[in-house]
Parts: sequence; C-alpha cells; structure tokens
Amino acid sequence: MTRAPLSPIEQELYHFLLDFLSEHTFQPSVREIAKQLKIPSTKSVTDLLGALEKKGYVEREAARSRGVKIIGFAGGAGTIPVPVMRNRAARGGAQHR
Repeated sequence: MTRAPLSPIEQELYHFLLDFLSEHTFQPSVREIAKQLKIPSTKSVTDLLGALEKKGYVEREAARSRGVKIIGFAGGAGTIPVPVMRNRAARGGAQHR
C-alpha cells in the first residue's frame, strides 16, 4: 500500500512521534507536540494529526490525550527508527551504496 507523501511539517511531526515513542514508550500529548514543533495552537496540532491519519501514517483514539498509534511501528523501548533510503537511480539521481 502506497501512502500519500507528507508535507515538511507533517514529516517533522511524524519523526517527532517516532523519536518520542522510542525514548518514552508512550506518545506525546498534543501540548508536548505543540511545544516541540513551536506551534502556538493545539487545534493546529490536532489538524496535523488528522492529516497524518488521513494519509495512513497514524491511527488516533478519540478523547485520549496520548491516543496516537503509529501504523507499522512495532518497536519497543530502545528501538531507534531509521529513515528509509529509496533508490534515487530510478528517479534519475545518483545511487549511493
């Protein structure tokens, strides 16, 4: 299943969710996300989480402050997410090994 690409701010949020989960074993609150990403409105954070959910990156549980589940992430404490490297040669770029 191919998911829609993320905007730069959505990518920043997604990576923050991965990093926070790896370090703490639970998800950040909306206020913690707002503080980290320097977003003044918790409504904006909620909208960003909704965009990630719509694109298939997370699932959310209604009425839970930390109710975000990252789809496809099964790592436990001490797990470090790594970026996915794509084959740039297929897009006309140089391929690195």
